[in-house]
Amino acid sequence: MKERTKRQWFEVVAALAAIYLIWGTTYAAIRVVVTCLPPLLAGGLRFLVAGAALTGALLARGAPIPSRRQLLGPAVTGLLMMLGSHGIVGWSEQWVPSGQAAVVMSTMPMWMALYQWVWPGGRRPPLMVIAGIALGFCGVWVLCRPSGAVQPGPLLALACAPPLWALGSVLSPRLPQPGSAMLATGLQMLMGGVMLLVAGGLRGEVALLSHASLAAAGPTPWLALGYLTLFGSGVALCAYTWLLREVGPGPVSSYAFVNPLVAVVFGRIALNETPNSGLWLGGSLVLGAVGLVLGGRVGGGGGGGAGGGGPASLRLANARMPGCQNARMPERHGGSAVKVTTDYRLQTTDCRPSDPFTVQDRAEPGPPSWSGTRLRGACSRTP
Repeated sequence: MKERTKRQWFEVVAALAAIYLIWGTTYAAIRVVVTCLPPLLAGGLRFLVAGAALTGALLARGAPIPSRRQLLGPAVTGLLMMLGSHGIVGWSEQWVPSGQAAVVMSTMPMWMALYQWVWPGGRRPPLMVIAGIALGFCGVWVLCRPSGAVQPGPLLALACAPPLWALGSVLSPRLPQPGSAMLATGLQMLMGGVMLLVAGGLRGEVALLSHASLAAAGPTPWLALGYLTLFGSGVALCAYTWLLREVGPGPVSSYAFVNPLVAVVFGRIALNETPNSGLWLGGSLVLGAVGLVLGGRVGGGGGGGAGGGGPASLRLANARMPGCQNARMPERHGGSAVKVTTDYRLQTTDCRPSDPFTVQDRAEPGPPSWSGTRLRGACSRTP
């Protein structure tokens, strides 16, 4: 038992390290790609290949083919997160240093907290979260001020990327989705990749490609694009999804602090980018804001419940799962990972007392599956 615990601890640390290092270095890789290749076409190729590979692998392993209605969620999130957010990042990094882009993108938790506050039926967050949102806006203002090296257009466009990504994250659990979270992610990348390719064609990026320009680019941008596809959209994404299922969103959210630091250091080493005083000041404000937002949501996120931030369980009445012994089935509840255990409880780390939940009927054959058509209940914390 002791050896098993050590192994599990090593797996968690390895998965976190993969997220920190891979996602922290993707901004420099994007910078390398877009200096030689059209940004939207390159991003579209990245997500088209990664999404097709992931979707094809899941379908080959027996994942149910989603209905037309279930394609709505991946289509909307692909529009907002892939075409909108990633497209803006790729375009803006033609002029904006990779470290600065990473720090601006780390404001995503601030935007998510803001959306959840102003959303219909949303509740006012703790004072710490409100302070974090205000501090984050100050940090974004410092980071996106025009400077002599970067024109205001790319900086203002970059400031729009985090709210688009956050909006897609908030909408995702509210839209029809395939039964498998990984399949939904694969379809999101696949559809988003197609949208990026179409946008690149409409923007005239195809005309920028020629044998001469591709030959002059050399192998470096293609290697960077392969790194983004295989590691950024493959290995790190699988590690992120696994961590959400195993340890919950709390520890995983630490990447919001580490990734910008990795990006700034790696940009300095690999691309000789020199952080200026505005980046240090704005970055400090943003990281402080992210800390307040995440800390406020964990510490006061219980909405009146005790023990904020601890695991909670969603107890299901009359829930029968034939053949589902010792199995774990990822589900969606408010964007957090949920595990099904043998005592027929849904466990989640992002749940507040009295929060309503709904489990939709699952159409795929064989275990794990729900025998009921629809189950409703209330959220209650386990001791």
